[in-house]
Amino acid sequence: MKKCLNPGPALPNYDLSRNTAISVLPSSPSNVAPVSLVAAVRPSVAAGYPAGVSAGTAPSSFGSLELPAAIREKLKLVSFISILVVLFIHAIRNSLVYGGVTMKQPSAFAEFFFHLSTESFGRVNRPLFFSISGYLFFWTLKPELSGFVEKWKSRLRSLVVPYLAWSLIGFVGFRLVCQTDFGRGLLGHKISLVDSNWVQMIRTVLWDPIPYQLWYIRDLCALILLSPLIYLGTRFLGWWLAAGVIVGWFNGWLPQWPDETGVAFFTLGAIVATRRVVPQWNLDSWLAPSLCVWTLACIMNSALHMQGITAPGIIKLGSATGLVSVWALVDRIRSIPRRYMSQAAAFTFFIYAAHEPLMGGIRQSLFKVVPFNGATLMASSLILPLVTLAICLCAGVVLRSRFPGAYGFLTGGRGQIPPLRGSDARPRQVRRGSVFLTITKMLRK
Repeated sequence: MKKCLNPGPALPNYDLSRNTAISVLPSSPSNVAPVSLVAAVRPSVAAGYPAGVSAGTAPSSFGSLELPAAIREKLKLVSFISILVVLFIHAIRNSLVYGGVTMKQPSAFAEFFFHLSTESFGRVNRPLFFSISGYLFFWTLKPELSGFVEKWKSRLRSLVVPYLAWSLIGFVGFRLVCQTDFGRGLLGHKISLVDSNWVQMIRTVLWDPIPYQLWYIRDLCALILLSPLIYLGTRFLGWWLAAGVIVGWFNGWLPQWPDETGVAFFTLGAIVATRRVVPQWNLDSWLAPSLCVWTLACIMNSALHMQGITAPGIIKLGSATGLVSVWALVDRIRSIPRRYMSQAAAFTFFIYAAHEPLMGGIRQSLFKVVPFNGATLMASSLILPLVTLAICLCAGVVLRSRFPGAYGFLTGGRGQIPPLRGSDARPRQVRRGSVFLTITKMLRK
């Protein structure tokens, strides 16, 4: 099995150079071998994949085709952008809790801004994450018992181990904070866990982690266990299953656990992968209309919320059109920004796992000394994500460089620098202009 020597990330972190997914996030070494592309001069071959695959024609066997490099890079960028959105929506709060006492910002604008950001625009992340995870899981899957067992084993390392590790880190940190009066005063809604018994502690670590963003991995693991049933559905129903899933999702007929959006879009990703469709779609002509529909749906959803009305259909319409918009917008990222984002995307999973409760602790400490009002709320919503991103990137660079084993353990093997052998076993040179150039030079002193 030939591995790609270019470490890649992805959201939450997808190590797409190894055909794996985050994110944020399953990841495991690809079990596929590179295949030769047909030599005939045809448009699909020129695009970087065999003729007929983009049209949905299956190759002779599953798991026998690597994704084109351009698609792997695009999925990395989509994942990284989605994690950036997660940082911003997790930074926004219209209320704070200190020692079990709630401080709420009574401004109607603050409530609208909070709902518009987190419950409207922020909903696009779930379709993105789950569809990419489903697609990458089934793209390299060998549809036989040994293939599923192999996938499940790889996900033990890439999903279950990081889930338990970060959950334990969060819980231990929480217990340490509880040891001081100042720390107890900073605690929010989790203060009820201060006097928890062993059963509650175990439940917290396994099911309801302190780093609450880990719910995604928890639900993703459930969907991966159900992957044989999903595969049978894709095999015998094909695109009819896609239509049924979309209708069921819009009408609220899907189970609430695992997450209904996760069930819908993980299944859609599986269908696209098992039909062997390479997502090399040019959606430029869809960008303007999808952006308009997405924006209008989000504003309408939050406006109805302010009137006490819930409109799940509008929320889901916004999520679906938001997915199209993000996919099309990524193609507009060019040159230097694209290069820097691709480099930072190697740490997508680490950012996903480490940003909370880090950002929550910074926010709670900040508003201990800064007045909690509309102006400071808006400012913190813009500054906190950037500060948290910088801290996570620096921590990720240091950990990966100095303690690669620990970094690999915490990320399930994602984004690690592969060992060099033979004549190439010399100190790795950092490319001029690298976003991590200064940090890497500092580490080598």
